[in-house]
Formats: sequence, structure tokens, C-alpha cells
Amino acid sequence: MTPDLAAVRPSSRTFTSLDLDTALDGVDTVLEQAIGGSVPGLTGPGPLCGVHQVLYRSPPLDEAIRIAGNFAVDLTLSSTLPGGNLVATLYRVKGSGTCVELLAGAADVGRVPLDLRHWATPGASRPFPVNRRTRVRARSLPLAAVVRPGDRLVLAIGGGSVELLPDPLKPRITIATPSSLSLPVAAGSLRMRAVRRRG
Repeated sequence: MTPDLAAVRPSSRTFTSLDLDTALDGVDTVLEQAIGGSVPGLTGPGPLCGVHQVLYRSPPLDEAIRIAGNFAVDLTLSSTLPGGNLVATLYRVKGSGTCVELLAGAADVGRVPLDLRHWATPGASRPFPVNRRTRVRARSLPLAAVVRPGDRLVLAIGGGSVELLPDPLKPRITIATPSSLSLPVAAGSLRMRAVRRRG
């Protein structure tokens, strides 16, 4: 699907990178209140959103699609430190794609785990440019999923993943325009339903 570039609006979203195994005082209590129950095994923020992740939500899909292969992110980002981790996780959700819905068990379709020291060339470490907009392109781990009509796709970008070792650097990362997500659609057409804006 070719995006309607005229409909793209500039944006800049900042979050503080945080690893999944970093304990946070009060996180368990906040999440339990949000979803009305306990969160077994939780030791870090998970898909908590807030100041540790940014979410991008699609409108509901018009028809079913099958995605298979690797999705790709092409991000314009800046960081306050020369390292850290960046993880982009793609979810499919039945509702509006809120943080509470992700925590309650939304399907994780696939993810891009990236040590930012390998931003230019996989396997070759070099410091990430500090406080300078930098283009980062990366492919996800292999995936296969069906997304049903009415479901949304949610891209959550944060700083931790079980695939990556915790990083001592906790930079503030800003995702800016232009940035994009490319999906490997194997069946169906990636068409979105029109969503009426309030106000």
C-alpha cells in the first residue's frame, strides 16, 4: 500500500529508554489498578506507555490481511546518549489500542530489537550520534500473523526487550518525522476504515 503522503502530519515524540528488567517502585500497583488484576512476573514497565514508550495506532482495518516475513522501520530519531536499546513491537488489537489493552494481552505480532550502538551496520559497533537527528533503518524478526477486519495495528517503540541485554545508558530518545513502517502483506489489501474525528 502506498501511503497518502498529503495526509501525513509532522510529529515528534520523546520517551526515556528503560529496560524490561528495571524495577520501578509502584509500577505493579498502577498496572493492577489499571487492568483490575495482578500482573504475574512483572519486574519492569512492559508496554506501560507513559514516559517509557510511544505508541502509533492505525485506524481499524477494512478487511483481513495476512502478514508474513519481516516488517521494516525507517525512523528519524535523536538520542541524548551514545548508546541504549531501541525496540519497536507491532501488536494487533481489537479495541482502540490503549496501554491498558496492550497489558491485558494484545497479540504481539513481531518486533525489532536494536542495540543503538549497531545503528549503522548490524554487528559493527559505533557510538550513536548524540543530539542529532539520525536515520535508522531496521528489519524485524520473522513473523506471520492474520489481522482481522476491525482490528488495529499498534507500533509501540520503547527501550527494552527480552532479546537484548540491559543497557546501562538510559537515553531520552525522540522519534520524529519522517519515519515509516513497511509491512509484508502476503494476502489481502491494507485498507483502513475512515475514522470520524471528534470536535
